[in-house]
Amino acid sequence: FPSHDNRCKTNPTHIDPRKRQRNSVAKYFAFKTLLKLQAKQLGFELGNYLDAVYVIPMPNSWSSKKKKEMNGLPCMVKPDCDNITKAVKDALKDNDGDVWWEKAEKRWGYKGSIIIFC
Repeated sequence: FPSHDNRCKTNPTHIDPRKRQRNSVAKYFAFKTLLKLQAKQLGFELGNYLDAVYVIPMPNSWSSKKKKEMNGLPCMVKPDCDNITKAVKDALKDNDGDVWWEKAEKRWGYKGSIIIFC
């Protein structure tokens, strides 16, 4: 049976159920991989502070009127802002212990994105 660390990195559809990971874990690793790739393409490296806005995409089920009203307003649903911040730091830093200052907020938007101010 693989160690806990290796278990998190296995295929979610692996033929052996003991080597599968939960879909949420698979999504987390896909998010980290994509964020690392985008940061590398932009030549971005996270320093020892983080100032970010997380734009959460509005649900397709919302009417156009509701979307227009909510665009840019604070988002107060899951995922929690601190959980997104932790994922961002985990993706962009090998050791995020040197991050001494962070500010983050979640807002509704038409398209999901992460805006990091340098």
